[in-house]
Amino acid sequence: MSYDRELAEQFARKTYTGAEGSIDYRIRMPESGTKKPPLVLFLHGAGERGGDNEKQLALALLPAFTVEKELYRSVVIAPQCPEEKYWADYTHPDFFYSVDGTPETPQLKLVYKLVSDTVAAGTVDKDRVYIFGLSMGGFGTWDMLTRHGDLFAAGIPICGGGDPTKAEQLADIPIYTFHGTADPVVPVRCTEEMVRAIGKFGKGKIRYVAFEGGGHGIWDRAVAYAGDEENPPTLKWLFSQRKGSR
Repeated sequence: MSYDRELAEQFARKTYTGAEGSIDYRIRMPESGTKKPPLVLFLHGAGERGGDNEKQLALALLPAFTVEKELYRSVVIAPQCPEEKYWADYTHPDFFYSVDGTPETPQLKLVYKLVSDTVAAGTVDKDRVYIFGLSMGGFGTWDMLTRHGDLFAAGIPICGGGDPTKAEQLADIPIYTFHGTADPVVPVRCTEEMVRAIGKFGKGKIRYVAFEGGGHGIWDRAVAYAGDEENPPTLKWLFSQRKGSR
């Protein structure tokens, strides 16, 4: 797997321990002297699960640094989900997924507490805490925003899906989502159903870009998206969001 190893080594190797167990993660701090930086949480996909505490950096996250320099001025946290585990338990027939009927996974609980503890330490801007993720991490992003939306200023779920019945509580959160229309792994309807349900509440916080004919691996394209007549560049949009301005 090819990626910027020099940049990867700027991410310190850490382990967070809580009541649910422990989880490995990488964290990159901004330049010294940066006051109250934003915090960005990244959730990787199923292929990057494991115990090396490294694979999770390669897809979408490290490429994003070449697109948006604000990442260098942010606290960036990238946990690694263990093998055979999931950020969110969406593995039901036909991708049926109910937040009420599906307990939060221990992995996601640990990540939430890790981010919460970081925010509570007072060293980051609590109004600029962001989340984005791809595939399994896209499901994790929807799940985290549904269960813990008050923590985040905005989110970017890429080729994932969530629980459309929770659309009302998501409608006040700025969300920018992406999917390939020919995705053979996670059907595009998983995102379309979320967008349609949230849009019914008319809050105008949901944005959606469908890559026509795009397959599953559209994440690098999504983070580098330069915008169009209706939508802004992905990461510039993300960093422009503030929780206090909702």
